[in-house]
Amino acid sequence: MSRTVGPTPPPAPQVGDEWVDVSGRIFVYTARSNSPPVWIQQLSVPPPAPEINDVWVDHRGYKFTYTASGWVQQVAVTSAVASAPVSPPPTSVAPAVAITNDTPKCTTGPTPPSLPDPGDLWFDSEQGWFFVYYDDGTTSQWVVAHGRGDKGQKGDTGPAGDTGAPGAPGATGPAGATGATGPAGPQGVQGDTGPPGSTTWAGITDKPSTFPPSAHTHVQDDITDLPHITVGTTAPVSPSVNDVWIDTN
Repeated sequence: MSRTVGPTPPPAPQVGDEWVDVSGRIFVYTARSNSPPVWIQQLSVPPPAPEINDVWVDHRGYKFTYTASGWVQQVAVTSAVASAPVSPPPTSVAPAVAITNDTPKCTTGPTPPSLPDPGDLWFDSEQGWFFVYYDDGTTSQWVVAHGRGDKGQKGDTGPAGDTGAPGAPGATGPAGATGATGPAGPQGVQGDTGPPGSTTWAGITDKPSTFPPSAHTHVQDDITDLPHITVGTTAPVSPSVNDVWIDTN
């Protein structure tokens, strides 16, 4: 037989195993003759219509088995929670039947006392919870005897963690709009003079529209159609039309 303490029953119990929930209620995994085993809560009075081999744990922690002769006590078990209840802790309510204990026993330790009486006290020295053994007229269990304290002050901020690794570069965004044209820069240094170019008659500017004749002179070489004049005793070898030969003989 094993005992489990917690908000939910164990996943694979065996017949006879016990489970104590966070409110201190005790359940026993009990086999029934014609149905699968079930969790049965301990009661201060035996369950009605029991079947052979049914198990009942009363409010004092005593364990009974139902036989042909009736309920037979087996062994005493601890009837208390072994750890602090989940947050928020359960709070007691007014009992249906007033119970007075003029001399309650107060126990301090990591585990609750066995066979407690209603009104007994237990301080869990490991978890810091204070319990009272409470009988509501139907069940008995350890319940928290104090509420939750005020919220404590916020603790100091811890040191900053290490800087994480840089992430991967993001995708390139779309090109932005063309900006306004900036102011013109200063004039640069004049460059070298280039080679003379060529142009057409129409490309010449500031030329006179007419060319009236006027007296002027030319050297002989400037006249391209002037006849050639040969002076000598023999005629020129290859004369052209209008050439002149002066024979000196």
